[in-house]
Amino acid sequence: MGSKRPEIGSRVTAWGYTFEWTAEHQTAEDLRPLMFSYDELATKCLDRFDALGCLPARNKAKPKSDGKESGDASPQPDLYELLRDRAHEDELLQQLWDEVTAVPDWVDWDEIARGQKVFYRYAGPAIIGLTFQALLGGMASPRVVETLTRTGGFGVNVARHRLLETLQHILAITHSPTSLHPNSPGFVSTIRVRLLHASVRRRILSLTTHNPSYYPSPPPESPSTTSMLSPQSLPSPPPSCTSPSPPGHPPLLPK
Repeated sequence: MGSKRPEIGSRVTAWGYTFEWTAEHQTAEDLRPLMFSYDELATKCLDRFDALGCLPARNKAKPKSDGKESGDASPQPDLYELLRDRAHEDELLQQLWDEVTAVPDWVDWDEIARGQKVFYRYAGPAIIGLTFQALLGGMASPRVVETLTRTGGFGVNVARHRLLETLQHILAITHSPTSLHPNSPGFVSTIRVRLLHASVRRRILSLTTHNPSYYPSPPPESPSTTSMLSPQSLPSPPPSCTSPSPPGHPPLLPK
């Protein structure tokens, strides 16, 4: 697909896949701003935790030649609990808390429940796809690998722990629709992931204060979006795999 925007309704072929172009599709130029934007609100909230004395101080963390940072670091507190318990003390923290606990009008809990059932029906191939396409496949992306290497997330023990944590997160958010309600396990896990990503970004920004050329820019939204969409891009099972449904249950996937 070239740089020219296709007409709505036209057939487009990209990366070996042919589909009908809609108003919701975006070109590479439309997506380019995501390379320069990131979760500024969560990052600012971590700075505010520092100002409130909630986070342990690091001992002059500096980048080393092997891409890791030097300096001792104290155990990190639970960032979700900090946000929940101290949101009322600060306007910025309250803004983030209100944002993550507000349920948009367009959320359809019945569709979420249906999606969770689809995931568990095909949990085997879904988890394999998540592991080898989204996670390990994502580690083949230069931007992802650079971030993991520079923050120590590419070590053998760390990578294994990261895979298990991601699996636990997936199970938490797909357990039931109520698991995504504010303050429920899936919701709590998701907010922790958001704050964890902001923490990594903040660490990189801190390291660049000692060496401005250490990292070109904060890890942007585009790799995060790609990682989240990878499991959803797995091919759907053929119609023969979607039926028959258990007695009393409609088919989960359209034929």
